[in-house]
Amino acid sequence: MKKINLLIKILILTPVLTISCTNSKFEDITEDIYVSIPDTKFEEKLIELGIDSDGIINQKALKIDVSNVEYLNLNNTSSNIITDLKGIEAFVNLKRLYASGNELTTIDLSNNILLDTINLSVNKLTSIKGLSNINNLKWLSLSYNYFTEFVIDNSSIENILMSDNYLVSFDASKAPKLGSALLSLNKIEYLDFSKNTLLKTLVFSANKVKTINLDNNLNLKYIYCSSNLLEAFDVSKLNKLIDLRIDRNPDLSCIKIATSQNIPILKLSPYQQTNVNCN
Repeated sequence: MKKINLLIKILILTPVLTISCTNSKFEDITEDIYVSIPDTKFEEKLIELGIDSDGIINQKALKIDVSNVEYLNLNNTSSNIITDLKGIEAFVNLKRLYASGNELTTIDLSNNILLDTINLSVNKLTSIKGLSNINNLKWLSLSYNYFTEFVIDNSSIENILMSDNYLVSFDASKAPKLGSALLSLNKIEYLDFSKNTLLKTLVFSANKVKTINLDNNLNLKYIYCSSNLLEAFDVSKLNKLIDLRIDRNPDLSCIKIATSQNIPILKLSPYQQTNVNCN
């Protein structure tokens, strides 16, 4: 009798165990072939672009659909505002990402190592992860966001745009190939570009910078630094400088230049002058 009861229990449990194992295998397979896209507006855009092939809002996309995408334009021109780009990690061949005009607060690009252009301007970003993993980054646009401090750790980046944030500090010492930095309309008090010897364009108008040393930046051609708190400014070693805009620095009356140095475009306030000797 006991053997019969045991046999009955086994027969009852076998389908349950089989279903459980089957479900587990199905979940594993699903994880292997799909990437989660929790933001439905992000998925709607992928469907609109013909990337998400099933055409259904189900908060997931086939990895095979996204893995070969090299160019992704998520710029917002309507009410379809994206707040989360989770799922971007599966775009492993992505080279150019445009997602301006959304409401992103953070993003992780650790898996997107082939990116050369990133435009995330006009969002609500306070942090961005994974930049140090990207091997061929040329352009990074983060203007009109909510950053308060920023350290750019990337050996390939050439251009960074971070105007109109809330920056109080900016560190580019780990970006040796940096050629241009646009940092206007922030709250930065101190800047150091001594490690950025390839720098050609530097824009930091409308900040609170008091002092800056540009002796190592001999390739500078364009400097826009109006509306700061500069007290001294020396461009006497910058022989390639062709455009300097340094007006509206109330405590700066003299800009030091070299003998016979000619700066074709020079914007000064009435109380300012250039001189070879500023005391």
